[in-house]
Amino acid sequence: MGCRASKNAENDAPNRVDDSINQELRKAKKAQDQVLKLLLLGAGSSGKSTIFKQMQILYGEGYSEEKRAALRGAVHNNLVSGAQAIIRAANEGVAGRPLEGESRAIAEKVLEVEENVELSEETAHAIAKLYQDPNFAAAWDDRSNFQVLDGWADFAKQCHKFPEWGGPSWIPSIADAIRARVRTSGIVEEQFDIDGFNFVLIDVGGQRNERRKWIHCFQQVTAVIFVAAISEYDQMLFEARDKNRLEEALELFDSICNSEWFERTNLVLFLNKSDIFRYKLCERRIPINKSGLFPDAPSGFDYQQGADWMRRKFLAQKKNPRKVIFTHVTCATDTYGVQVVFDACKDSILRDSLQNLGLMPT
Repeated sequence: MGCRASKNAENDAPNRVDDSINQELRKAKKAQDQVLKLLLLGAGSSGKSTIFKQMQILYGEGYSEEKRAALRGAVHNNLVSGAQAIIRAANEGVAGRPLEGESRAIAEKVLEVEENVELSEETAHAIAKLYQDPNFAAAWDDRSNFQVLDGWADFAKQCHKFPEWGGPSWIPSIADAIRARVRTSGIVEEQFDIDGFNFVLIDVGGQRNERRKWIHCFQQVTAVIFVAAISEYDQMLFEARDKNRLEEALELFDSICNSEWFERTNLVLFLNKSDIFRYKLCERRIPINKSGLFPDAPSGFDYQQGADWMRRKFLAQKKNPRKVIFTHVTCATDTYGVQVVFDACKDSILRDSLQNLGLMPT
């Protein structure tokens, strides 16, 4: 009997090994099949949608000619509406100096151009000429005082090449597509396969009237990526001209990082628009406390000091000392930089998700 029992035990051993292997394989399959839900949050114009576009380029289908051609109208609108905003700011004394002589006459023609009209050769060359005017350039440099697209000059520098750039058969480059501003309304999501894991990235509008829709995205979130534009310390909201944009971003981050919805959720903070922040602080020498709202901000014009202060200022909003917030200074228009930052975020997100599934030690 003893021999028989020993023989059965020997026969069962391979089965136990097979069961163990199959169990581990099922766990691994479950981990790979799990959808990792990433939620992009932040105030309007923070750069969330640009991050979303970069993810499409890096991990999705990219920007085909068809997709880029569909953005031609958006680029035209961005170019013309931006020029009109600069003209009004200059002529109304909001920024720079009033336009004079031939430039004023050209500007009046540009102001007559309606929205959603295909760019004409006359309008393109008019904007190219205005871009060379010193009073117009001074108003553009003083753009913190009015609302205009950050990347407007990247379009204006090229419009003298019409019709090769901007013409009826022109297809925007990937760089143009990234910079094109189309306001996010509602909820936009896309699924990516990254290293065998399913990521769903969700972008929602950041303007105040869009935020009521956020609550519908809060369930089963793997990680929140909060995008804050650190360059906007001297600007006001588009929808509330008496509210400082940095102050709004800090208050919004406070509500997100201390929300009961995200108590156990990975939180990643992108301190975005670092290139514009460097330009404003170091070249234009606009102090962080220009508004008077941030008396503890450094008074000098050192980029690293300013960026470090921004990091501390946002992290000071969290009330739970045990909550970990991964922080990265970013430039959303830099595809390679976004990839480096997201790869670092992805590793942290995957590690925590695998721990929750029992596939890694805690």
